[in-house]
Amino acid sequence: MGLAVADVDAAVLRCMIERVGAAAKWSGGLVEEANAAARSKAHHPGHHELIGVGRTYYGVSDWRVLVDNVYANFTSVRRRAGLPELTVPVFLNPLAMLLRARERQKGAPLTEAEVLEVRDTAACTSMPLSQAERFYASLDAQMPIPRLHPERLWEQWQAVREQIG
Repeated sequence: MGLAVADVDAAVLRCMIERVGAAAKWSGGLVEEANAAARSKAHHPGHHELIGVGRTYYGVSDWRVLVDNVYANFTSVRRRAGLPELTVPVFLNPLAMLLRARERQKGAPLTEAEVLEVRDTAACTSMPLSQAERFYASLDAQMPIPRLHPERLWEQWQAVREQIG
């Protein structure tokens, strides 16, 4: 790819700290372990294999394929360990549509407090991940709508608000 390992490490570290909110020391250790596993299958065979899988997604334009693969792997590991399927919050009306409607009603952009108030009062339930995926797929078949993460709602809403008609 023509990128220096140090530059990639720095970008991953910044993303982990700034975007994910992970601790700097923990993130640094994670990057070091990933490098060691990438260089040597003996260091950690499972991680070495996962890094190889990750490389197969280089250049993929639709990142949903990668995300779906990651969640499928989590589900597979949990199932083999006898753990219950993960449950996720599901908003019965997509947050993007609720926020757009509230902005139209107000006639101006919402404040951060107003965005969070919409989230906090929206009808929501908890579903197993596989059921939530089917629910969202049925909604998307009718009309694709951006999925906004409730914990990062303000930032994500700012990024998509102009795209939603």
